[in-house]
Amino acid sequence: MYDPRSIASALPPPDRLALFLDVDGTLIGATHDDREAGLTPDQIGQLKAVQDLTGGAVAILTGRTIEAVDALFAPLQLPVAGLQGADRRFADGRRIMPVLTADERRLFEKVVEETQAGFPTVEIEWKPGGLTLVYSEGDRFVADLFHAVRARIDGAFAVVLGRVAIDIVPKDTNKGHALTAFLQSEPFAGRVPVHVGDDVPDEPAFAAARRLGGFGISVHRPAVDVAYVLPGQDDAWAMLNIYLEMHE
Repeated sequence: MYDPRSIASALPPPDRLALFLDVDGTLIGATHDDREAGLTPDQIGQLKAVQDLTGGAVAILTGRTIEAVDALFAPLQLPVAGLQGADRRFADGRRIMPVLTADERRLFEKVVEETQAGFPTVEIEWKPGGLTLVYSEGDRFVADLFHAVRARIDGAFAVVLGRVAIDIVPKDTNKGHALTAFLQSEPFAGRVPVHVGDDVPDEPAFAAARRLGGFGISVHRPAVDVAYVLPGQDDAWAMLNIYLEMHE
């Protein structure tokens, strides 16, 4: 583990930083209550200050929908890659969004039907081009649910297991692809990418950031391709606050 000050000191200067942030487990806790509580006005103001400091080079990479991110961060409207990178809105407003075919929707409906019958405590979230099954961290049935979903999907989509959710998303898309795409557009182009995340779906973004000359910061747990680890989401906010203070 590293303390927030040492990591803030390692971040590129504001005119060189391209900052990518996960949401659940990184900026807020991973529990249902944490998700319901959301962000405080002070936290939103702090993120706005980082956005201004970096000339807008802050993006969200998440399993949530872009609409859910906008509601969470209002009145901010940030570049976002939702659905684990498959649904992307760039800084100039362009959006690339997957759409389900009729057959794909029927497949998802079957997944929902079987999940509700076998795992009634799981929350179902429909998303543009994808589906998310939400549970509590540590639920004992998760492995069984994951294997059942993967068998039903049978390779038609990627099935991504995380701390508190299983995401069913288009194949060959992930947060690493999204990070790479953002770096090819303004205001991220030519900057040093840093991704802050906490879960398995963040690992492609950690790897992409490292490959493109930057690094990853993992929250809560060690991870492959990560230079630094923070103990929890409060430390992630502390790091951002210290970075702001360093560049006042």
